[in-house]
Amino acid sequence: MYYSHFMTKKAMEGGSVMFLIDAVIIGLVAAFLPGPDFVLLVKNSLQYGRRHGIYTALGVSAAVLIQIFIIISGFSIVIQKFPFLLDVIRAAGSSYLIYLGYTAVRGASRPDNKINATASARHFPAKSSFYKGFMCNFFNPNSILFFLSVFSQLVEGSVPMLVNWMYGGVILTLVAGFYTLFAVGISQKTCRTIYIKYSRSIERSLGAVLIGFALTIAYSIFA
Repeated sequence: MYYSHFMTKKAMEGGSVMFLIDAVIIGLVAAFLPGPDFVLLVKNSLQYGRRHGIYTALGVSAAVLIQIFIIISGFSIVIQKFPFLLDVIRAAGSSYLIYLGYTAVRGASRPDNKINATASARHFPAKSSFYKGFMCNFFNPNSILFFLSVFSQLVEGSVPMLVNWMYGGVILTLVAGFYTLFAVGISQKTCRTIYIKYSRSIERSLGAVLIGFALTIAYSIFA
């Protein structure tokens, strides 16, 4: 938070160049920090292919857009008045991640589980990947807390609203661009061939990681 506040002041004092550098750095941090949405992106890209990976990336990006919008619109003030709302978000997010992780582990453990890439993609509509990507990020409290930290100084009124939205636009563009490019890269034939060969182990591992994220989030409610 201190870094964001310091860089924002420098951006306002030093002009558009410092502002752009600030926004790009924050956007890259948001894109590269690993989280459950990134794990889901890997899972869908490998299991269902490029189209599903891109739809997952678009779902995550749509959630980021809404998070940025509600925070700039004053959500941080609501959180200050009703802090229990963050616990509600944590509970919902951890429950959904446990569901995703359990589904992955259970599916990999079925004795008849033999991944067929074409059949998998055909029986799983791309809009479901968009929905899962959206839900996974939207109810990820770590993502919400990150943007609350980034925009906490911006929404106090000392920074023009246009700058708030320019910040949000740069961050959203970098997140969407990185996730989409990564989905395209990891869904290449070589990666999917390896995935199909070791699908059970990979699915169990990705499912376990999602459950691990869920337990960490659940623990933060009582910590």
